[in-house]
Amino acid sequence: MTEIGSERFSSQEEELRDRLRELAAVYRMAETAVAADDLEAILDEAVETLIDAVGVDRASVLLYDDEHVMRFRAWRGLSDEYRAAVEGHSPWTGEEREFAPIAVADVNDEPTIDEELRRTIAREGIRSLAFVPLVHRRELLGKFMLYHDEVHDFTAAELKLAQTIASTVATAAERARAEQTLRESSRRLDVVFRRVADGLTVQDPTGKLVFANDAAARMAGYSSAEELLSTPVGETLDRFELLDEHGAPLTPDDLPGRLALRGIDIGPRLVGWRSKKTGDERWSLVSATPVHDEEGRLELVINIIRDVTDRRRQEQRLSVLARAGEVLAESLDVERTLAEVARLSVPAVGDWCMVYVQEPDGQIRRM
Repeated sequence: MTEIGSERFSSQEEELRDRLRELAAVYRMAETAVAADDLEAILDEAVETLIDAVGVDRASVLLYDDEHVMRFRAWRGLSDEYRAAVEGHSPWTGEEREFAPIAVADVNDEPTIDEELRRTIAREGIRSLAFVPLVHRRELLGKFMLYHDEVHDFTAAELKLAQTIASTVATAAERARAEQTLRESSRRLDVVFRRVADGLTVQDPTGKLVFANDAAARMAGYSSAEELLSTPVGETLDRFELLDEHGAPLTPDDLPGRLALRGIDIGPRLVGWRSKKTGDERWSLVSATPVHDEEGRLELVINIIRDVTDRRRQEQRLSVLARAGEVLAESLDVERTLAEVARLSVPAVGDWCMVYVQEPDGQIRRM
């Protein structure tokens, strides 16, 4: 092989090694972004990968915080004083929609850097640096900073590799931000729903409870929503005799939530819950709302249980009084009339009833 051919082969071999090293770096970063449990681990790995793959002396990652200030989130080889002095700086304006890397080969020769910032960089021992944007769907989330201690002309390949890694990190950062927003929303909704006076439960398509507030738990006789959720639905329903609005037996499959799971909407239904253990009877107005995805598949059923026991008992009392008035007007047979009034009074007004009359001689007699 000639000397020129040998040099060409050596150059191609070196280029191939560079491409493999870059590919390994991208793969390593992507694997971390998928496997890591938290964003901080991804950012730490990004700094290490940048230093190894791009060949810089130091590196850092900054992200916008809630106040839209770029803050250092991960770094190597930077002092506290330097980070405090340059934090919040960005070479891109808020009006820009396209963001490209910016490389500075020699800080001392860069006219856009003001003197105070130049002195800060010089004290840190940095001579060359590059800004690499972290962009997700045209939104600037932060930046990579690449540093050399000596004058360095960043190559297009170096900046492209850094930008490829930046894309992976930007996606991970946006995912973390979305998850945090979702957690906060869920937490706020949980606080709100748990304090709602009405019982609230959510069922998945199999009928399993996936959410319940404290009011629903109390109605079912549990001390907490967690206790209700940990108990099978069938076991909870088995605690009660279910009644319809007329006091006739009702099956669990006739409850609005069960019907909604089968695609049947009957609107709100009055349901009586008679405890098999104590005999205590409560009444609720139960409604169920199905939730479907964009393709029409059932995702959830939301049940709202409003306790109407007091209203139900008041209605029963009024009904008894109305009927008692009719009975008194229908017959002159006092004993039969009062017996009917006593029968109507139980259980609408009380658990038992006795009627006493005063005889002409002043004696009290139980009829």
